[in-house]
Amino acid sequence: MDQDTQPEFFTDQTVPPSAAPEAVELGEQSFLARATWSRRHLLVGLMMLLLFWSLSFIPPEWAKKLPPAFGFVLIGVTVAFMAFQMFYPFWGVGRRFSFPRIGKIFKEAALAIPLVIGTLIIVGVVNQIWLTLAPETPMTPPMWENIARSDKHIWVVIIMGMAVTIGPVAEEIFFRGYLLNAFRSRFGLILAVFVSSLIFAMVHSYSAAPTVSVFLMGMCFAGVYQWRKTLLTPIFVHAGVNIVSVIGLMVMAHLYATAPVLGVNGQGHRDGVLITLVADDSGAQRAEIQVGDILTEVEGRPVKSIKEMVMILYTRKAGDVVRVTLIRDNAKIDKNVSLGARSSGAEKALPPTTQSSD
Repeated sequence: MDQDTQPEFFTDQTVPPSAAPEAVELGEQSFLARATWSRRHLLVGLMMLLLFWSLSFIPPEWAKKLPPAFGFVLIGVTVAFMAFQMFYPFWGVGRRFSFPRIGKIFKEAALAIPLVIGTLIIVGVVNQIWLTLAPETPMTPPMWENIARSDKHIWVVIIMGMAVTIGPVAEEIFFRGYLLNAFRSRFGLILAVFVSSLIFAMVHSYSAAPTVSVFLMGMCFAGVYQWRKTLLTPIFVHAGVNIVSVIGLMVMAHLYATAPVLGVNGQGHRDGVLITLVADDSGAQRAEIQVGDILTEVEGRPVKSIKEMVMILYTRKAGDVVRVTLIRDNAKIDKNVSLGARSSGAEKALPPTTQSSD
């Protein structure tokens, strides 16, 4: 068999011991694009993906009852799964690895910068269309809201670190290098891009709108991979998008940690923020704000999410009085609310998950 057509992944046979493995640059598309995987190999990969995905369905009430040390177990499981994503696609390949040249790495990293901007613009436009059609739709995943409001700083640092380092490498090798190519050999390129991107979005376990955003990102990463013929570029683009997200998360965490509070929680609504909880002994309770009210303005500025409200209150301090506009029984009413401190009992009474719609 000609060397150029010989399969790089031996699924039903072993590599002869005497055969000297050929050096192939890790990350080159030709390394995985010409590989062949058996149905059994693909099924095992998908089953492992499904097993890890099932962890996201653990009820939050159960998670809260687990000891704090269990967080180390979850981090360990996550790292182990990322290692599986990185190395499983290469299992059985009869070639030794060599890392890409430094010049190649810098070239693809530089090219990734405008591609990151383009990807974010595409996702941003689609998100804005979604908000225009359904303004009550939560656009920020509740998980990210929880991380931003968490006081477990060590976990936040670990999660953010993995999101911009090992995460993009593992996911691009598995979803673009492995699944996309495995599906392409069976269904063709277009369907392979669609299905692999859909799986990529689903395993992130977000709500509807964020899942669509991740799906679009997966399509963009796949397009970059097909264009550049190397996994290096989508890895850099993926990492760049995650860096922007992490910066946004850090800003959000700072706002949540320092801004004073009205003492309410809510979710997106077409007219503003639907109040779902009023904390005891809070300024909102003393101002007779009620569950079911729709918060439309704070200090004359329209709000569509809890996050937008927090950004407005960030410039204030505890004890300040702000004017809010509400809709109750189809009538607009104004209230003056005294802000409370973030560390007050009113803040602690609020649940950790905030459903926002920005």
